[in-house]
Amino acid sequence: MKIQCGDLVQLNDRWDKRIGIVKADDKAWYVTTDHWDIAGCICEAKDVVKILQKRVIPKRLLKYVF
Repeated sequence: MKIQCGDLVQLNDRWDKRIGIVKADDKAWYVTTDHWDIAGCICEAKDVVKILQKRVIPKRLLKYVF
């Protein structure tokens, strides 16, 4: 599963099946290696159950949304 910034994803039971937009990947200064910032949670890619919609928000506009 290829996750990208701006995707709408659903997390697993550990995160109470939270649905959110991928805000940042591990290239951001506040996210550790191999983790993602999804709906305010810093979680691993394995925590993503499915991608609901690709590119809900274009990457260039993410800095204005959050």
